[in-house]
Amino acid sequence: MATSLLRPEGLVSTVRGHGTHVRETPVRRPVEVPSGGTVVARMPTGEERRSMQLDEGVPVLEVRHRDGTTEVLAGDQVELTRPAAG
Repeated sequence: MATSLLRPEGLVSTVRGHGTHVRETPVRRPVEVPSGGTVVARMPTGEERRSMQLDEGVPVLEVRHRDGTTEVLAGDQVELTRPAAG
């Protein structure tokens, strides 16, 4: 079935008792990757998926800062930017 192909891509969501619906495109907020920082994309843990209310197929982005801290962000809700060259 087509929905089984679209669900892992995060394009549709299925709610038991309510059917399958096309996901709305979320508004993305800009997040600046700090100088010297890195970003890793991965699939969320079950706990992250529940706490961030992520649909199946939506990855998370780990923004790793030089000071050792890490932010975990919903991949469909952010747009990564770089610091302006100065």
